[in-house]
Parts: sequence; structure tokens; C-alpha cells
Amino acid sequence: MSALSARLRPAYLRARAAVRGFVVRHPTIDLTVGRSLVQIDLLLRRLGLVSVADADQREFTFEGCRFRFDSANRDVAMTVLATGEYEGATLAAIRALVGRDGTFVDLGANLGFFTVLVGRDLSPTGRVHAFEPTPATAALLRENVAANGVSDRVTVVEQAVSDQPGRARFSLYDAAQANQLAVAGTDGSSGSIEVAVTTLDEYFEALGWPRVDVVKMDVEGVETKVLDGMRELIRRQPELRIIFEYHLGQLDRAHVSGASLIEKVRELGFNRFEMLFRGREPIELPAEHERLDRQAWRANLNLLAWRAD
Repeated sequence: MSALSARLRPAYLRARAAVRGFVVRHPTIDLTVGRSLVQIDLLLRRLGLVSVADADQREFTFEGCRFRFDSANRDVAMTVLATGEYEGATLAAIRALVGRDGTFVDLGANLGFFTVLVGRDLSPTGRVHAFEPTPATAALLRENVAANGVSDRVTVVEQAVSDQPGRARFSLYDAAQANQLAVAGTDGSSGSIEVAVTTLDEYFEALGWPRVDVVKMDVEGVETKVLDGMRELIRRQPELRIIFEYHLGQLDRAHVSGASLIEKVRELGFNRFEMLFRGREPIELPAEHERLDRQAWRANLNLLAWRAD
């Protein structure tokens, strides 16, 4: 990074925070120009005119926790450094639902942001099961778990999760957060590896079906397969909450429609939903699907789903 970019960084971060705060407080502006501001910000960073970190920076801190990252896993770090948070509504929801004694399942745990922060909150009886199939990222995950003193509450599982156990081809991208179980016709990957695959039913049956409170899925478009592979877990856990990313671009890349994903969730009995974006906002699905898609095109979001009479 240039010396000019380094000198501009403090002013850039202050201006970015001010603009972001203004947009958050004015939803109409957010709807009309928010995406344009994001695109301008990304362009400035890609051109190297501004940056939130030095090119060789490999660590950030959040709430007193230290996270190591590498060049393929910069997205979480850059978001935290630029905004001071990462999916704040999702983190708050997980913490509220898991509490101190619950069990959290983190699918696509990446470098361990949610795993570490939730794990730190837990009592000795709480548990996190963190799944990350990319070998280099799983190594970072283990390092961050150990560095933050939560190894006694966290199990790292270096496997992908789907609807059938076995082995499968796993597509790799320049940004490791986009890595996914390969889907026929998917392009744009930089290569692939073979990984071990399990299902949540197989995994938790082997553990004797312990209580599970929250399953968070960040699985790049293969959510429907993950759901098919956890039918018995869902049947056994009536209080289970699931949180899943609703990202239209990733779903399209995996040849899955947003409507079919919502229908799969509803088929499994989940009939209450909240959008996790800047807070927890109830949404009626499928009746308000058009509203959901409008929000999803504007910004990435997660959906919280549960079952109620």
C-alpha cells in the first residue's frame, strides 16, 4: 500500500463512519443511494487509493479477542476494521438464544469470529461445534480458538456438511468465504480439492443427540442440502433455531432459487422468521417474499427461523 493511502486512512475511516451513520439513520437514503456508496467505497479500495489496513496486516481485535487471518480470509477483518462490527444483529441473536449453557453449531466457521465470541460467553457446560472444510482456514480457526482460550468449549470439525456423508469436490475461490461444495455448472473458482463430508444427523447421532440451540449456516448456496441432512436433528429438537444466509448471488451460483430455499425451511416446520440486518425484524414468509428479495439485493442478510404453534 502506498504512503499516501496510509496517510489518508484515518480521514477515510472517519468519513466512512460518518456517511454510514447518516445512511443508517435515514432509510430512504439507504434505499436509494446506499448501494452506490458501497460500490464507490469498494472501487476506492480496489484502486488502492484508500485502505482500512496495511497489505501485510494479519491480525485484528474485537471485544478483546484476537483474530489471525490470511490474504484469502480478509473479508471479516476488513469489515471489522472499517465499521467496528461484523453482522452485529446476527451475533446478538446467537448470544441471546444460546445463553451461557447452550450449544451453538457454526457451519462455515471461517476464521472463527462467531465461534470464538460465542464460545467465550459460555459456561463450562456450553459447547460450540465449528465446521470449516478449507484446510488453511481450518488451521486459522484452530489457532484463533486456542489463542482466545476457548478450546475447552469448542470442537473444530474440518469437514463440509451436506445431505450425504462421504467425500466431495470442494471449489476454492480467491476469497475463502466463497468456497463451496462444487455444484455442476459453477464457474469462477480458482481450483478445487476433495474434502470429507458429513451430515448433522450423522454427526450428532454419533454424540448421542445432545441438545442443540442454534445452527448458523454460511454454506454458500448449499443450505437446502444441509437441511435435508439434519431432518432427524430437527425432529428431535423442537426448540431449535436456524440462522441462514439469504444471499441471492450465492444461491444463483449454486442454481438454487430464494423461493425454493424458503420453501425447504417451511417444509421442515419452521414458520416464524426474522431478518437479521440492523436488528431483528419480523417478516411473514412466503407472503412477504418480495420484500425479502428487495432487502437482499440491497445488502447481505441472515434469516432467523424457528417453529411456533
